[in-house]
Amino acid sequence: MIKKSIMEMGPKTNEQFDELVKYCMASGAINLDLYEEYDVKRGLRDANGKGVLTGLTEISDVVSYKTVAGRKIPSEGSLYYQGYNVNDLVAGFGDMKFGFEETTYLLLFGELPNKAQLDSFKEILAEMQELSGQFIRDVIMKAPSSNIMNALQKGILTLYSYDPNPDDVSVPNVLRQSLQLISKLPLISVYAYHAYLHFEKDATLVIRNPDKNCSIAENILRMLRYDGQYTPLEAKVLDTALVLHAEHGGGNNSTFTTHVVSTTGTDSYSAIAASIGSLKGPKHGGANMKVQQMFKDIKAHIKDWEDEDEIRKYIIKILNKEAFDGAGLVYGWNCGRDHRRTAGRCTARAAAAFQPVGHCHCGAPCRFMQDERQSVGRPALQKIPPHRRNEGRMKGLQLLATGGALPGRVVTNEDLSRQVDTSDEWITTRTGICQRYYCTENEDAATLAITAARQALTRSGLAASDIACCVVATLSAPTATPSIACRVQAALGLPENRPAFDVNAACSGFIYAAAAAHGLLSTLGGRYALVIGCEALSRMVDPTDRTTCVLFGDGAGAAVFELAENAPFAVTLGARGNEAIRAGGPAACDTAPITMDGKAVFRFAVEAMPRCLQDVLDRSQKTLSDLDWVVCHQANSRIIDHCVKSLHAEPSKFYKNISRHGNTSAASIPIALHEMAESDLLRPGQTLACIGFGGGLTWGGMLLTYEGRK
Repeated sequence: MIKKSIMEMGPKTNEQFDELVKYCMASGAINLDLYEEYDVKRGLRDANGKGVLTGLTEISDVVSYKTVAGRKIPSEGSLYYQGYNVNDLVAGFGDMKFGFEETTYLLLFGELPNKAQLDSFKEILAEMQELSGQFIRDVIMKAPSSNIMNALQKGILTLYSYDPNPDDVSVPNVLRQSLQLISKLPLISVYAYHAYLHFEKDATLVIRNPDKNCSIAENILRMLRYDGQYTPLEAKVLDTALVLHAEHGGGNNSTFTTHVVSTTGTDSYSAIAASIGSLKGPKHGGANMKVQQMFKDIKAHIKDWEDEDEIRKYIIKILNKEAFDGAGLVYGWNCGRDHRRTAGRCTARAAAAFQPVGHCHCGAPCRFMQDERQSVGRPALQKIPPHRRNEGRMKGLQLLATGGALPGRVVTNEDLSRQVDTSDEWITTRTGICQRYYCTENEDAATLAITAARQALTRSGLAASDIACCVVATLSAPTATPSIACRVQAALGLPENRPAFDVNAACSGFIYAAAAAHGLLSTLGGRYALVIGCEALSRMVDPTDRTTCVLFGDGAGAAVFELAENAPFAVTLGARGNEAIRAGGPAACDTAPITMDGKAVFRFAVEAMPRCLQDVLDRSQKTLSDLDWVVCHQANSRIIDHCVKSLHAEPSKFYKNISRHGNTSAASIPIALHEMAESDLLRPGQTLACIGFGGGLTWGGMLLTYEGRK
């Protein structure tokens, strides 16, 4: 078979290419429903001026800060490709001379190639390094451009005419087009440069074909140099530069342009040409030329280069639009505006990044796993999940001791059937609840909290002075102020110079409170935190509303946490403003009982709980099999069962006590933890996941270990 076009592949390459298509299809298929779930926008700015989520990707990540002691600290920065630190990739090239091709494979297919895969990939790229004499004459030599970006745009758009199937946006075809562009763009760039020098600067015209046995970096140099000569070091430096510029996140202007244009279903060439047009601008890749002009301007206006004050004053004038071009930009610097410093980006990476909407590199949800694949000439590298890329040395919470308190009145389903139109069977089959506890006249959320907190402190073996903070989760405080936390502080004699406050995240409240305590310990210092969940919901329900009065109960649970070095710990929080659950307050007013859209809440819960659990597992790099217990908010037995089924989990790992307590909102998780500790279900060293979801609507997940002190 004879190739009819420079955009076609030979028989052997077609076979090798078919294998790459399989990898490409498998590496990035995503559920398009995620775009709705995560509210993915189609613009860079929200109505409030803030940046918005515009894609789902695991291709690359740019980290500009580290989290140390709960604070974001600027850092030198890190760049990750498919979960691998780019420094590790470059260092791992080892005896290999060049790594750009391997890096391109990684970016496209999500994994490092073995030797056979890399050799095959190089053969494909080498065969595609072809431009016909007609193309070079008619497209590159005629009307040469003084700007390489415009020359690239013209060349890319003209390749459309040479492509036998240019408008097909299927995965195999777009992958073929992308590889063609990656291979051909270096040739177009170099040839366009020589054409400009020849026709505009009267230099000798040099057009040299690429050597199929050379790397892309080597070919760029041998085609660029008049004598075709270069040193091994020069080629290695250029190759490293290509690797470092191969990808830099999806939020930059040019990559986002590709994403937006491709959403119309247009062809690859139009999308990449558009992104290069964006790259050309002086606030993006075109900053290269602006940097040179700016330096000339600065040199012309600064008399003494040893005088830092004079330099500083002139740069401030530039920023104030009083000097240079009046734009107020110091080109080549990250000036804090919405654009990034992108001078000198490799245009080939734009082609490598392009994929049609809904596939592959517009993004798959993060599923980073330990990759044991051995690449060529390198030891196995570790993929780092996105949430771990900006962390300093991690200190986590571990559970030391628990406490609990239940009010004095037990209310059964039979009791409720005598006041509303319901029955024990109706309640049990729909909720799993058999009884709940109600506060007596002298009890409220605060008295229960104090009892539970005192018990937890006693069982921890700590003194009140050891507690560095007290955080209480509740939506049923008897008074707006003083808070329940402050009442606990007074009752237990906690030091006065320690923070104490309430949080209200409804049924997710205990997770929110624990996260707040972790942050306080990390930032303010201290080792131990007292976290309480307590509710008196019986005083907030309408006793005549059978859809709500059967659900809720009262109680309190407390936990003493320790901030420990390298303790397995992860937390995730979220909220979605919604009034599916609504209640007035404070509880003592008795003016606005709890109302609930049961169906909406159920739909929310069965979606939020497994997603939240998976998120906290991903954040801690653990799986369900690593967990000893999952302690969920006890809202409805059917919700927990649904979560177990959707995760294909072991039901025995999911603790249930809803039959005895009903829904105690923020108190349900700590009450469950206390019951488990009291019955010796919790053992030192066990790993727990706690998952909350409820009014707000809110959700929260936490993974920690149980240390256990009695």
